[in-house]
Amino acid sequence: AMGLIARAWGHFGDFQDNMRARQSEDKVTEISEPIEVKCPRCGGPVPLDAAGLFSCPYCGTTLKL
Repeated sequence: AMGLIARAWGHFGDFQDNMRARQSEDKVTEISEPIEVKCPRCGGPVPLDAAGLFSCPYCGTTLKL
């Protein structure tokens, strides 16, 4: 969860540096990969750059990201 917050606030590089103190570079790289998000109602893909209130173009559900 902290990585998601750090990414949203623009401090993901600091998060990665802190992870390197405890984890291998492979683990940091694995954790740094974007997570695929799907609409909980229809399963439609949510763009990686979606933020705030997002309206699913497939079913119209509004998601708070």
